[in-house]
Amino acid sequence: MSSRVGLVITTYNNEHLLRSVTQDLVLSSVDHCVIVNGGDEYSDIRNYKDFHIIQHQSNVGPCQSRIDGINYLLEKNCEHIFIVEDDMQFKGKDIFKRYIDAHNETGLNYFCFCSDAPGNGVPGNRTPHIKIQYKDEVLHFYREMNNEFTYHHASIFSDVGTYDKQFVHMWDVDFVYRILEHAAHGCGFRNFPDVHDSDDYIMNNPHSVSRINHNNNRDSDLSRYINMFNHKHNCSISTTGTTQQVLKQHLKRIYNEKNC
Repeated sequence: MSSRVGLVITTYNNEHLLRSVTQDLVLSSVDHCVIVNGGDEYSDIRNYKDFHIIQHQSNVGPCQSRIDGINYLLEKNCEHIFIVEDDMQFKGKDIFKRYIDAHNETGLNYFCFCSDAPGNGVPGNRTPHIKIQYKDEVLHFYREMNNEFTYHHASIFSDVGTYDKQFVHMWDVDFVYRILEHAAHGCGFRNFPDVHDSDDYIMNNPHSVSRINHNNNRDSDLSRYINMFNHKHNCSISTTGTTQQVLKQHLKRIYNEKNC
């Protein structure tokens, strides 16, 4: 497999935010970059000459937009795949190398920026439930996840597939559960890994407005999808997780397999 780096930027009716996140991007560190627009076509979208554009003709939702971007990068033989939403801002120009280096040392194939999930603390004062010291790397593990900026090694998609579209409001949770419970990739659900200094590299755009619960659609349907999740995985999402001892055992095994 090549060492190509691919980036998916998903956007939906946020032309000014897309312009902001792309202006901060150092394109020389990315081999292939695709913008997937799930909303109305932007007035200047054709000016993004360094990006491949996938323009949906109708709102297919964030799940399908990500799938389209991932499939494009897999066709380009990208090994390292990053997914970022349009309401983020890059701060450190070496962000992609930062996460790839963490993958190379630890053997972990998935990372998520801790961002503003409840219980994860605030920028500059994060509250991981455990910190793990490697030779040159320190990882933070959080109980709550985000999908606004994520790293995936391409082997994840061949091993666990992509998103299950029947989970309209929990497609990301179902997908990450399958990653973290997979022997080759995971260290147990509710152990969401991030590099310790991620706040130096990326942040939420202060002008963004969350639309995850537009018209209360998510809250009204959430119990249904929680029940679907529990039935599919034969567990309770509210109680599933691993102890710190089991987490360390998983990390040691993954590290040894990476470096044997």
